[in-house]
Amino acid sequence: MGWVLCCPLGELDGTCLSMPDRACDITFLESLEDRSGNNRVATHTGGNAEEIGPTGAHFDGNGDYLTIADFDYESDAVFSVSFWFTKEGCTGGIYEYMYSDHKSVTGTMWDLPYLDIYIGCEVAGGGWSTLGGSVVRYWMRDTTGTEAMMDWPLADAGSFDAITATWVHIILVVSPTSIVTYEDGTRVPESQYGYYGSLAEAANAAAPSPHILTPPFRSDESGKIFDFGELHVGGRADHNDQRRFLGHIALLLIFHADLTASQASCVFEEGEMLLPHPTGITSGFQNTDEWTTWGAAMDWCAAQEDATELCTLDVYCPDGVRADPFGGARTGDRWAPYLIEGRLNTWVQVGMSGRNDRCQTSVGGWQPPRGSGTMGDVRRHQPGCALRRSNADGCGRADR
Repeated sequence: MGWVLCCPLGELDGTCLSMPDRACDITFLESLEDRSGNNRVATHTGGNAEEIGPTGAHFDGNGDYLTIADFDYESDAVFSVSFWFTKEGCTGGIYEYMYSDHKSVTGTMWDLPYLDIYIGCEVAGGGWSTLGGSVVRYWMRDTTGTEAMMDWPLADAGSFDAITATWVHIILVVSPTSIVTYEDGTRVPESQYGYYGSLAEAANAAAPSPHILTPPFRSDESGKIFDFGELHVGGRADHNDQRRFLGHIALLLIFHADLTASQASCVFEEGEMLLPHPTGITSGFQNTDEWTTWGAAMDWCAAQEDATELCTLDVYCPDGVRADPFGGARTGDRWAPYLIEGRLNTWVQVGMSGRNDRCQTSVGGWQPPRGSGTMGDVRRHQPGCALRRSNADGCGRADR
């Protein structure tokens, strides 16, 4: 499959160039490498290497999970967590944990600080939410014991059948006084939130308004507001077999900052260009070893929703020649078509060919394998065109 970046006209104005530093940046797209420069160590347990593939980390709901060694992004309660997921159905367990970060995984795990993001499937009770249906639940506890939780209806991401065929993007933004979430780059209005029906409003700092926490998060005598431990992705922190996730997760980003609305939109737009269709099949480029042409790539971009043309070289290679391209260098000799005024059939190296030619171009004298006018066997990889989602319609505790 060819790798292509398609750019909407008039939207690449530099707004997304001023972003806070990333505390952790692991795509799970054929790699567990942390791209933030902080060398976070991710470990895959219970699955095989192929499950960290071109469609992200696949979890079969049967004992596989990822861990990331503990690091401090949370102690001052100013952070943002972003990732994409898609479902394959429900495991039958009442909850499926996607993100779980606890100070303890013993019998005291609910009495110490934590942050959990998980799904309650409608067929298993929907988390007994005031919303009904399937929900994404956010629940956290600070070092003083203040808890805040709210539910977001997965129905707002489209019908459940649509969710199984498309990516859903969520961002959780936390400050000591506020919690905000985003879905596909758009802030979730407070009118959409629901709550666990058995949790009294007085015990929930996020009810009735997550944007104004009552009371706010506070620190204990340690000076830390939150104090988590080893981060788990795809399952609950205590490895409970009934709390596994079934589906794909990709593009985990953690910021030691509370993202603004415009920054959240930028995170969504970047991820949308990096992600493949959940099945790994993209209209216009087939999963074969066949070659395609520059013109075919142009036509493909024109056919995508909101995408009108190939992206320019500065989008592919914002850091210049011999630096990693947008999204990181691909494995092997991989070329992608780009747009330059007054020229046709222009290509840029987005792979690691062994010749230190990252971001070298055909205009500069370099050529894709087998000559210009074609794109080499770049193997199946994520397309860069914007692929928007369809708008189609135990622990012994029931809340966990």
